[in-house]
Amino acid sequence: MVLIDVRTKDEWREGHAKDALHFEIVRLARGEMPDIPKDTEIKTYCNAGGRAGRAKNILLANGFTNVESIGGIDAAAAHAGGIVQE
Repeated sequence: MVLIDVRTKDEWREGHAKDALHFEIVRLARGEMPDIPKDTEIKTYCNAGGRAGRAKNILLANGFTNVESIGGIDAAAAHAGGIVQE
């Protein structure tokens, strides 16, 4: 499972889920996709859930098949076992 944080760099530096992949929503919106197999289980998150939902839809529209939006950072921390800071 890959946990993808779609927040900005500044938000990421303030704290992110342990072992998360940082891939900003603006990159997805531009058509850039993470370099992971399309059938990988992916869980997206942001601060409150809005961007995570948009990221899920973008990934699904680009051929990723196992994507779930888990909402905000608190849910991500629960999935990952904590928050880390840069």
